Amino acid sequence: MIPVTGLDWLDLSYSVKSYGLPPDFFKRCKEAQIQSRNTEFGKDPGIVELPPIKYGEPPIKLFLRRYTGEYSDYVLYNNDLEIKITENPNSGEKYPDLFVHPSNQYLWRYYWFDQIEILDRWIHSFCNVTEYHVTRCDLCMDTNDPLPEFLPDLRDIVTKGKSKRPYNLINPTYGLTRTGIMIGKDTIVGRIYPKDFEITLTHKEWMREIWKESGWNGTDPITRSEFQLRRNCLREMIPLINTPQDLEVNASGIWKYATEWLTLRKPTSDKRSRRWPLTDYWKNIQANAEYFGRMSYVERTMQRNPTIKMLLNQAVGCLATAQALGLKDPVSEIKKIINTEEYQNKLNKRKLFYSPFNPN
Repeated sequence: MIPVTGLDWLDLSYSVKSYGLPPDFFKRCKEAQIQSRNTEFGKDPGIVELPPIKYGEPPIKLFLRRYTGEYSDYVLYNNDLEIKITENPNSGEKYPDLFVHPSNQYLWRYYWFDQIEILDRWIHSFCNVTEYHVTRCDLCMDTNDPLPEFLPDLRDIVTKGKSKRPYNLINPTYGLTRTGIMIGKDTIVGRIYPKDFEITLTHKEWMREIWKESGWNGTDPITRSEFQLRRNCLREMIPLINTPQDLEVNASGIWKYATEWLTLRKPTSDKRSRRWPLTDYWKNIQANAEYFGRMSYVERTMQRNPTIKMLLNQAVGCLATAQALGLKDPVSEIKKIINTEEYQNKLNKRKLFYSPFNPN
C-alpha cells in the first residue's frame, strides 16, 4: 500500500474590517440561536443562510449552535465547516473576527489545498479581510503497518516533547479505550494509533475507500502517525508558516522536522535511549515525506519570526512613554540617533542576525 498523507485538521483565523452581509443577518442569527436553545437535542436547530459559493447556486445553509465562541458571538455549522463569527469586526485589533474550521471529511474529499482555496474565496466574497492565518494544522500519514509495540516506560520514544501519555478514545461498549500514544502538548503534539480501529468507533467509513485507492486490501492493519501544530509553533518556523499557501509549499519540510522532533527507537544495551537506532517503522515514516509534495526544508527557532506591525507597535509605545516623560521633539531626536556610527554598527549586526527571517 502506498502511504496515504494529508491534512486531517485545519483552523483558520481571519481579521475582518467589515462584512458584506444583509443588514438583518445578525438579527436572524440571534433569532436562530434562541430557537436552538429552545429546541431539544437531536431536533432541528435554528438555520441561517450565507451567500452561495458560485453565482446561481443556492445559498449555503448553516445551523446555529446554542453556545457562543470564546471570542465570537455566534457559531454556525454544517457537515462541511464550522464558523465562529463576531458581530462587530475590528480588523483583528484584539482577537480575530472570524474563525473557520473545515471538517476532515471536507479536507479529504479532494486535495485539501484545492478545497481550502474554494473555501477562502467564498469567505472573501462576503468579508473585507485584512489578514488571515493558519492557527492549527494536523499533518498525518497512514501506512499499512501494525501499531508498534512500545516499552512499558516508553523509553523507546525519544522526543523533545515534555509528556508521553496514552491516546484514548471513547468506546461505546467499553468506555475509555487506550488505542495508542500521544507525545507533547500545547504547540506541537504527536500521535501514533491504529486508525482502522479509530474509524470503527467514529464511523468515518469513507476513509476506507481512500486507503483502497492506495492499494489497501481491506483487512491489514492501518497505523496513523499524526502531528498537531498550533500557531505558536508555526510562527517559529523558517520560512514562516502563516497561510495555507505556506503550509502547502512546506508540508514535506514540516513533516521532516516533526519526525525528527519525535522518533521511535530500537532498544540496545546502551543506557542512553537517544543512541538507540531508529525502528524500521520510523525510518519509513521519515523517508516517505516526499508524499506530502515537493521536498522542502524548514527550521524551527525559539525566536519567533518578527513582524513589522508588531515592531512598530512597540516603537510607538516607547515613543509615547518618552514624550510623556518630557521629550519635546521626538522626530529630530530619532534622526540624530539614526545618523550615528553606533546605530549603523548595530543595524548591520541585526541585518546579519535576521537575514534568515521573512518579516511581514
